[in-house]
Amino acid sequence: MFRKSLPKITVIALFASTMLFFMINFAFSGDVTKGKTLYTEKLCWHCHGNDGKSANNPKYPRIAGQHKEYLADQIKYIRDKKRDVSAAATSVCRFRMKFMGTVHITDADIEDIAEWLAAQPCN
Repeated sequence: MFRKSLPKITVIALFASTMLFFMINFAFSGDVTKGKTLYTEKLCWHCHGNDGKSANNPKYPRIAGQHKEYLADQIKYIRDKKRDVSAAATSVCRFRMKFMGTVHITDADIEDIAEWLAAQPCN
């Protein structure tokens, strides 16, 4: 009896793990093209460079190629004023990052920006 039920359990476990994989990978998926546009519109490029590699100033963190979940969390923390940005390299960037909390940026916008940045090569 145990041997006959084992294949059913295996099939159910395989199905459940496959569904979980797809739910995790596709629940958080942004639009790369829209992300690039938003990255430009929201002035992220001013400090982090056109491609997220901080070409403008080596003091600014390179955010290209970071994990999209990490990027989205950090942007949300800044927007929601849960992350202190007082250590930003210049007063202009500190102001812009603090200002981001007052700019209308939705979770969907953040996911798009994070998706685009994550798709950029690190080097």
